[in-house]
Amino acid sequence: TVITDQAMLDSNRPESIVDAGYTFEKFDENVTVLANGTSVVNVYYRRKVFHYRFMSRNSSYGNYRNHSWTASEINFNGYLYYKYGASLTDFWPETNVRWQNSNGNGYMPPASATDGQDVTLYRITNTDYVLYVKANYQKEDGTYDEGVGSYVDYETYLTTSYTSYWLLDYNSMPAGFDYDVIYTSDGWVTPSGVGEIFLPYRISGGDNRTVYIKIKRKGYKITFSNSEEVVDIKSNILYGSSIANMINDVTITKPTGNEDFIFTGFKDENDNVYGGETPEEAYAVFANSVSGKMPAHDVSLTAVWQAPTYTVNFYSDETNGTLISSEEVEYSKLVSSVPENPTKEGYVFINWYYKDGTTEKIFWAEKSIYSDLDLFPKWVRSEDVVYADILVKHNYYDASGNYIQTVEETVQGIVGTTATVNAKEDEGYFPDVYMQNIYVEESGNVVEFNYRQLEEVEYTVKYVDEDGNTLLPDVTKKSSHLDVTETYVYIPRCTPRQISQTIKLTSDPSKNIITFVYDVEGKSSYTVNYYLQQSDGSYALEETVEVNDVLYYTVVAAEVKVYDGYEFNQEKSTTSGRVLPGKNLVFNLYYDYEYHIVVSWDYEDGEYHGGSYIWNCDTLEYTQDTTEAGWSKLPYVKCTVENLGTKSVNLEFLGTVNSWNQYLATNPFENSETKVLGAGETVTFKFTEFDWNFNKLNEEAFSVALGETSSPNNEHENLFELRITDAE
Repeated sequence: TVITDQAMLDSNRPESIVDAGYTFEKFDENVTVLANGTSVVNVYYRRKVFHYRFMSRNSSYGNYRNHSWTASEINFNGYLYYKYGASLTDFWPETNVRWQNSNGNGYMPPASATDGQDVTLYRITNTDYVLYVKANYQKEDGTYDEGVGSYVDYETYLTTSYTSYWLLDYNSMPAGFDYDVIYTSDGWVTPSGVGEIFLPYRISGGDNRTVYIKIKRKGYKITFSNSEEVVDIKSNILYGSSIANMINDVTITKPTGNEDFIFTGFKDENDNVYGGETPEEAYAVFANSVSGKMPAHDVSLTAVWQAPTYTVNFYSDETNGTLISSEEVEYSKLVSSVPENPTKEGYVFINWYYKDGTTEKIFWAEKSIYSDLDLFPKWVRSEDVVYADILVKHNYYDASGNYIQTVEETVQGIVGTTATVNAKEDEGYFPDVYMQNIYVEESGNVVEFNYRQLEEVEYTVKYVDEDGNTLLPDVTKKSSHLDVTETYVYIPRCTPRQISQTIKLTSDPSKNIITFVYDVEGKSSYTVNYYLQQSDGSYALEETVEVNDVLYYTVVAAEVKVYDGYEFNQEKSTTSGRVLPGKNLVFNLYYDYEYHIVVSWDYEDGEYHGGSYIWNCDTLEYTQDTTEAGWSKLPYVKCTVENLGTKSVNLEFLGTVNSWNQYLATNPFENSETKVLGAGETVTFKFTEFDWNFNKLNEEAFSVALGETSSPNNEHENLFELRITDAE
């Protein structure tokens, strides 16, 4: 029997089971010691229970009372009880309030409460303060505009505590952007993840707080591939930055050994094709589709090559005499139909041959075609025919690949010719191949077939046009029979070249393919509508383009045009689709304002007494006389600027040399402060910004204000300059 006591158990207790959080409960008694060393004694510790007591008051000088709140449908009256290590995130009062203990240490909602003691927390006041969050967005060149004026409203929170904090949130972050650094009470810090909490920087002279954040552009990459090989990767391309020249030093060469291939474009990660006769032309089409700027995701561009077609001719003799048959075969494919073996009196047909230079080579029916071929028959005199044995081994395996048996047989072939050997047809067993060709030698001729015992195997039916383009999705089926027959499927405006096809199934599904080729007869057109954004945010049709004579079932892409002052809205637009019979394919492309600024000036006339007076928005006329002059109602100027585009702009206000600092009570031009106006934002400069100090004007007279000598009927035009520049 295991002999245990609490002292022995405590001496072996894991460090994670601390006294502050756990108390000993019990252990297993009367455990038998086993000879194999597998005896187990379970020791149990109970988590201790603690509480947080929350205290609050209505003012900075009021008495603290238990703070009541409701969390997760449970009402708390100041106390929150918990077991050591429990998560209190869902039960914490006012998660936007930072509590502190009697020593002034702050507390956040703990994901694992491990104080190991009861704690009383205090909230200083119930007075509301505004927390401002302002952001400075990184420009496309990777730099930031400096100065407080470069920060625009990002979010505004209403908080309830002097020690409020800001919770990092990625859900509201625009696509292509991420947090860079944040200015808090600890200075500039770099965020580490979702849900991180930051204490705000306090605004001088008030209790409101502001968090300043710099928002960087994410870096993405463009991967250029040639078939399966990656040839170049352009990394860390900032979202929204120019990608016009990314192709410049990228080398796209024809696949090795395939000099006859023709480049037709790039295909992206979503199988969208950007056509062009050269990689540069195709890349320009892609870049144009994203308005020449890096999208908010990685891009993969793979070169698309058009395989050549070769001619295979079967002639009556090696001098290319009578043409028996001819076939056009796509690169790397097989000849679909070999003529019947020709006959010649007194001779036996050996095989079809072709010349590689001056060397005669045998032609195999399974030979992949990589060039034009002229084939001719080879013969041997009947009296010279020699036969040899061919040993055929049939190896049988079960569904798991375990060997069952081998059955051998012997067949004969003519020496110096190609013999075709077929697999057995045993129901329930599928061979790896159904036919093999062997060049017959005088001895040592062996052919092997491997069979798998399977209940059924998969095969695929394809529907394509003469260029191999998919007309209908592939259909995958299963069969338990060795032979399967499929009939063509009706496709409008398409004629099948075969009504039905039968194949023998192998154990390898990748070899079990039936392909129906159709001749596409009809043509259609598609429409591209181009819409430009209007001042009210709606879109108006700018132009319509009709593209005609497009073969049915062709996948097409709409041309993305460029309009000055507009940016292509890729998310809202549809740019690719398939031309189908009986359907009108329409692409709607939308363009948003890049820069569309509307500026309006307005004024309100004042009520003037004494002396001649004329006031308008551009010219101020004043005539001096001996009568006291003044306004009972002051005139004012208002300037409204609306940014209806998709990009931020800088607004820089400048005035003339005529002492604006003296005669405006509030000067919007002071230090030529630049304001950032974001996309879709409006700013109005009105009475407070253009508040005339008329007492000053009346005291010193308009002649002084205008910098001219004192004389009757002084007149001067004063200009306000509003300078608008790109902020990105």
